[in-house]
Amino acid sequence: MLGVLEALKGAGLNVAGFCDDEGRFEGRWAKLKAAAGAKLFQWQRGCLEENIIAHVPDSQLFSLAYDNDGVSGDRLRTLADRLDIQSKSESAILDACGSHDSLRKLIVQAATGDRTGATSEPVGKEWAKHSQKWFKSLSGGGELCEKMISLGLWHDLETVLLPFLNAIRAEVAEVALNPGELKL
Repeated sequence: MLGVLEALKGAGLNVAGFCDDEGRFEGRWAKLKAAAGAKLFQWQRGCLEENIIAHVPDSQLFSLAYDNDGVSGDRLRTLADRLDIQSKSESAILDACGSHDSLRKLIVQAATGDRTGATSEPVGKEWAKHSQKWFKSLSGGGELCEKMISLGLWHDLETVLLPFLNAIRAEVAEVALNPGELKL
Protein backbone atom coordinates (compact mmCIF):
# COMPACT_ATOMS: atom_id res chain seq x y z
CA MET A 1 0.00 0.00 0.00
CA LEU A 2 2.80 2.39 0.90
CA GLY A 3 4.49 2.09 -2.48
CA VAL A 4 1.20 2.54 -4.34
CA LEU A 5 0.31 5.66 -2.37
CA GLU A 6 3.79 7.11 -2.88
CA ALA A 7 3.55 6.48 -6.64
CA LEU A 8 0.11 8.08 -6.85
CA LYS A 9 1.34 11.11 -4.90
CA GLY A 10 4.40 11.29 -7.14
CA ALA A 11 2.12 11.30 -10.18
CA GLY A 12 0.27 14.28 -8.73
CA LEU A 13 -2.94 12.41 -8.03
CA ASN A 14 -5.13 13.41 -5.10
CA VAL A 15 -6.02 10.14 -3.39
CA ALA A 16 -7.14 8.87 -0.03
CA GLY A 17 -6.06 5.77 1.83
CA PHE A 18 -7.19 3.59 4.72
CA CYS A 19 -4.21 1.62 5.99
CA ASP A 20 -2.97 -0.77 8.63
CA ASP A 21 0.07 0.08 10.73
CA GLU A 22 2.62 -2.68 10.38
CA GLY A 23 5.18 -0.74 12.42
CA ARG A 24 7.50 -0.18 9.46
CA PHE A 25 8.68 2.78 7.39
CA GLU A 26 7.50 5.44 9.85
CA GLY A 27 9.31 8.24 8.02
CA ARG A 28 7.76 7.41 4.68
CA TRP A 29 4.30 7.16 6.22
CA ALA A 30 4.78 10.47 8.04
CA LYS A 31 5.69 12.18 4.76
CA LEU A 32 2.57 10.82 3.04
CA LYS A 33 0.34 11.76 5.97
CA ALA A 34 1.72 15.30 6.00
CA ALA A 35 0.83 15.65 2.30
CA ALA A 36 -2.58 13.97 2.44
CA GLY A 37 -3.79 15.15 5.84
CA ALA A 38 -6.83 13.35 7.20
CA LYS A 39 -7.47 11.69 3.82
CA LEU A 40 -4.75 9.20 4.71
CA PHE A 41 -5.95 7.15 7.64
CA GLN A 42 -3.63 4.74 9.37
CA TRP A 43 -4.43 2.93 12.58
CA GLN A 44 -2.18 4.07 15.43
CA ARG A 45 -1.19 0.45 15.87
CA GLY A 46 -2.12 -2.78 14.18
CA CYS A 47 -4.59 -3.63 11.48
CA LEU A 48 -8.27 -3.21 10.76
CA GLU A 49 -9.20 -6.59 12.20
CA GLU A 50 -7.30 -6.00 15.45
CA ASN A 51 -8.83 -2.58 15.94
CA ILE A 52 -12.40 -3.64 15.25
CA ILE A 53 -12.26 -6.97 17.09
CA ALA A 54 -10.80 -5.23 20.15
CA HIS A 55 -14.19 -3.57 20.69
CA VAL A 56 -16.42 -6.62 20.21
CA PRO A 57 -18.08 -7.59 23.51
CA ASP A 58 -16.99 -10.97 24.89
CA SER A 59 -20.51 -12.33 24.48
CA GLN A 60 -20.45 -11.50 20.76
CA LEU A 61 -17.00 -12.80 19.77
CA PHE A 62 -18.34 -15.95 18.11
CA SER A 63 -20.68 -13.82 15.96
CA LEU A 64 -17.56 -12.88 13.99
CA ALA A 65 -17.26 -16.50 12.86
CA TYR A 66 -20.63 -16.39 11.10
CA ASP A 67 -20.79 -14.87 7.62
CA ASN A 68 -23.80 -12.98 6.28
CA ASP A 69 -25.48 -16.27 5.39
CA GLY A 70 -25.02 -17.62 8.93
CA VAL A 71 -22.29 -20.05 7.87
CA SER A 72 -19.38 -20.54 10.26
CA GLY A 73 -17.81 -23.90 9.51
CA ASP A 74 -14.61 -22.72 7.86
CA ARG A 75 -13.94 -19.98 10.37
CA LEU A 76 -14.59 -22.16 13.39
CA ARG A 77 -12.36 -24.81 11.81
CA THR A 78 -9.49 -22.28 11.60
CA LEU A 79 -9.84 -21.69 15.34
CA ALA A 80 -10.01 -25.40 16.17
CA ASP A 81 -6.97 -26.10 13.99
CA ARG A 82 -4.96 -23.42 15.78
CA LEU A 83 -5.97 -24.97 19.12
CA ASP A 84 -5.18 -28.47 17.82
CA ILE A 85 -8.64 -29.77 18.74
CA GLN A 86 -11.00 -31.88 16.66
CA SER A 87 -14.31 -30.26 17.56
CA LYS A 88 -15.09 -26.90 16.03
CA SER A 89 -18.02 -26.24 18.36
CA GLU A 90 -18.10 -22.89 20.12
CA SER A 91 -18.03 -24.57 23.53
CA ALA A 92 -15.01 -26.74 22.66
CA ILE A 93 -13.14 -23.73 21.27
CA LEU A 94 -13.91 -21.57 24.31
CA ASP A 95 -12.95 -24.41 26.69
CA ALA A 96 -9.63 -24.84 24.86
CA CYS A 97 -8.99 -21.08 24.93
CA GLY A 98 -9.75 -20.79 28.63
CA SER A 99 -10.89 -17.15 28.47
CA HIS A 100 -12.57 -14.61 26.22
CA ASP A 101 -9.28 -12.67 26.06
CA SER A 102 -7.56 -15.74 24.64
CA LEU A 103 -10.46 -16.32 22.25
CA ARG A 104 -10.25 -12.70 21.04
CA LYS A 105 -6.51 -13.10 20.43
CA LEU A 106 -7.09 -16.39 18.60
CA ILE A 107 -9.74 -14.82 16.35
CA VAL A 108 -7.41 -11.94 15.49
CA GLN A 109 -4.61 -14.39 14.70
CA ALA A 110 -6.85 -16.46 12.41
CA ALA A 111 -8.40 -13.37 10.79
CA THR A 112 -4.95 -11.96 10.00
CA GLY A 113 -3.23 -15.21 9.05
CA ASP A 114 -0.72 -14.92 11.88
CA ARG A 115 1.68 -17.86 11.87
CA THR A 116 2.80 -17.43 15.49
CA GLY A 117 2.83 -20.80 17.26
CA ALA A 118 2.69 -22.94 14.15
CA THR A 119 4.42 -26.26 14.81
CA SER A 120 5.96 -26.56 11.34
CA GLU A 121 6.42 -24.69 8.08
CA PRO A 122 3.49 -26.50 6.38
CA VAL A 123 1.23 -25.69 9.35
CA GLY A 124 2.42 -22.08 9.20
CA LYS A 125 1.57 -21.89 5.50
CA GLU A 126 -1.90 -23.25 6.21
CA TRP A 127 -2.42 -20.78 9.06
CA ALA A 128 -1.41 -17.91 6.78
CA LYS A 129 -4.34 -18.88 4.52
CA HIS A 130 -6.83 -18.61 7.40
CA SER A 131 -7.16 -14.88 6.79
CA GLN A 132 -8.85 -15.63 3.47
CA LYS A 133 -11.65 -17.40 5.33
CA TRP A 134 -12.18 -14.34 7.55
CA PHE A 135 -12.01 -10.70 6.45
CA LYS A 136 -8.92 -10.32 4.22
CA SER A 137 -10.82 -9.76 0.99
CA LEU A 138 -12.96 -7.01 -0.47
CA SER A 139 -16.19 -8.79 0.52
CA GLY A 140 -14.69 -9.73 3.89
CA GLY A 141 -13.82 -6.11 4.62
CA GLY A 142 -17.39 -5.13 3.81
CA GLU A 143 -18.65 -7.88 6.09
CA LEU A 144 -16.42 -6.66 8.93
CA CYS A 145 -17.80 -3.15 8.46
CA GLU A 146 -21.34 -4.52 8.61
CA LYS A 147 -20.45 -6.37 11.82
CA MET A 148 -19.00 -3.18 13.29
CA ILE A 149 -22.34 -1.49 12.67
CA SER A 150 -24.61 -4.39 13.70
CA LEU A 151 -22.65 -4.93 16.93
CA GLY A 152 -22.92 -1.23 17.79
CA LEU A 153 -19.18 -0.56 17.68
CA TRP A 154 -19.38 2.71 15.74
CA HIS A 155 -19.66 4.67 19.00
CA ASP A 156 -16.34 3.21 20.17
CA LEU A 157 -14.55 4.00 16.91
CA GLU A 158 -16.21 7.24 15.85
CA THR A 159 -13.59 9.63 17.24
CA VAL A 160 -10.85 7.73 15.38
CA LEU A 161 -12.69 7.30 12.06
CA LEU A 162 -14.76 10.48 11.76
CA PRO A 163 -11.87 12.77 10.72
CA PHE A 164 -11.11 10.43 7.80
CA LEU A 165 -14.77 10.23 6.78
CA ASN A 166 -15.10 14.00 6.95
CA ALA A 167 -11.96 14.46 4.83
CA ILE A 168 -13.50 12.23 2.17
CA ARG A 169 -16.83 14.06 2.46
CA ALA A 170 -15.02 17.38 1.95
CA GLU A 171 -13.39 16.04 -1.24
CA VAL A 172 -16.82 15.26 -2.70
CA ALA A 173 -18.36 18.55 -1.50
CA GLU A 174 -20.41 17.01 1.31
CA VAL A 175 -20.94 18.68 4.68
CA ALA A 176 -18.82 17.37 7.55
CA LEU A 177 -20.51 15.26 10.18
CA ASN A 178 -20.35 16.18 13.85
CA PRO A 179 -19.59 13.56 16.51
CA GLY A 180 -22.75 11.67 17.36
CA GLU A 181 -24.50 12.81 14.19
CA LEU A 182 -23.96 9.63 12.21
CA LYS A 183 -26.39 7.07 13.57
CA LEU A 184 -25.45 3.56 12.58
